[in-house]
Amino acid sequence: MAAHEGNGREDAGAQDDAVREVAHAQSEQEAEREASAGDAHCARRRVERKVEAFKRRCGEVVPSSMEIDLRDAVTRGHLHDVRRLLAQGVDLDNCHLHGTPIVTLAVSTKKATPAVVALLLEHGADVNAVNVYGMTALHSVAIKNHSPACVRLLLEAGAGVDDRDLEGRAPLHWAAWSNEEEVVRALLAAGADTDLRCWGGQWAGKTPLDLTTADAVLEMLRAATTAGDHAAT
Repeated sequence: MAAHEGNGREDAGAQDDAVREVAHAQSEQEAEREASAGDAHCARRRVERKVEAFKRRCGEVVPSSMEIDLRDAVTRGHLHDVRRLLAQGVDLDNCHLHGTPIVTLAVSTKKATPAVVALLLEHGADVNAVNVYGMTALHSVAIKNHSPACVRLLLEAGAGVDDRDLEGRAPLHWAAWSNEEEVVRALLAAGADTDLRCWGGQWAGKTPLDLTTADAVLEMLRAATTAGDHAAT
């Protein structure tokens, strides 16, 4: 009888321990979610402030003829003209086009070349300038340019590999969606976070893993996620 009572108490104690472990795990998960939500809110406000500042500048400053000429030379990929105009001291912050900063314009044009991008960066162009959607040049190169060389140039110049746009999309989201293996590889090599989730738009709640349809890209993202999990433990 006593033995049965002892076993019963042990079973009850084990159940209580299991309940406490589950409650502790749930509490930790809730804390992580709250911290993540807080981080996302802060990140979103930072992007919104940068966009607001850029819009004000676009509204206040009218590009000069020389600044317009540089913008056109960049769009056409005319390296000689870009070099000549930069030597004359053109203000790169005023060379925006339809809410697009000059470096983003350089990587987005069909005639984009790493040489033009490198020249702009050498002359002090802001590699992390945002457009009206909060996107940097690194976002744009992941969507339109598909050039690992341009990606590396931007990263070497200090581009934020995990910078978010107004909907919380990082460059890796766009590269994964574009199924660009080499661009994804370059971003991962620079430490891009595979766990970032978009906070708005049609991709709300999605990570880069959710967006790719290419097996090779999916394997790279999964390997990087697993490596990150192991490093965290």
